[in-house]
Amino acid sequence: MVNKPLFINTRPTHRSHELNQLGDGCVQIVNLPLLAINDLSPNAQEQAMLDALMNGVYQALVVTSAEAAKRAISHLRTLGHQHADDLPKLIATPTITVGKATAKALYDFGLSVALPAIANNEGMLAMPVIDKLQAGDKILIWRGVGGRRLLHDTLAGRGVQVDAMAWYERVAPHDLAQNYHAIAPQLAYANTHNIPMFMLIASQMVFEHWQNLDSPFANNIHYLTLGVRLFDIVKSASPTTCVHLIDELSSNHLKKVIADIHKSVLSS
Repeated sequence: MVNKPLFINTRPTHRSHELNQLGDGCVQIVNLPLLAINDLSPNAQEQAMLDALMNGVYQALVVTSAEAAKRAISHLRTLGHQHADDLPKLIATPTITVGKATAKALYDFGLSVALPAIANNEGMLAMPVIDKLQAGDKILIWRGVGGRRLLHDTLAGRGVQVDAMAWYERVAPHDLAQNYHAIAPQLAYANTHNIPMFMLIASQMVFEHWQNLDSPFANNIHYLTLGVRLFDIVKSASPTTCVHLIDELSSNHLKKVIADIHKSVLSS
């Protein structure tokens, strides 16, 4: 083993590739997917929402993840809409996305999109198109089961009708315990040799699944949390641990954050 910082990549297996390139020889990487994704098909009520969207009923469409975007676009194509040009009223509806991967999926389908300055609920709420929504307006959210409740609840509290379509559900991987035990020796080595360990926490569910593992190393990890809300959740659950706020999930951003923290650890 080498004494380089250790990064625990918690992204779902099919989304882990970019962050597995993070090291470039400067960081050790181990994979511990803390989420798995199951597809969902629209029910009758959700299909009615989709029809309303295509007929220009909503003041905005919010797409919270690339997972939701890809599944929604695939469904639209099964309905015969191969490109957004087939849906002029959808094109005319302001579309907001969270993250560059989500934006790319929609852009490739032919939609113009707007991204918040910070890729989370707080960033979306600060956008003018969302901030100006008022009682009587309607928005549609494409998300996973239970996703983006802060956005939903804040707008609903202002009298905005918030409809949501769940395109997938996030669950704990069936082999999570097995995968954890496979990487435990590397975590133990890093812990014994005072090698900084970093873990990405991109959602509350990810953190809950990690907590359920009851790892003896949990208090010795630098947690990289996406957004203020997650920062507060992790810090509240583990007040003595090192929790750091990150703005996005790109490999370049995480590489810089890890390098800066590592440098600070070495100098302290």
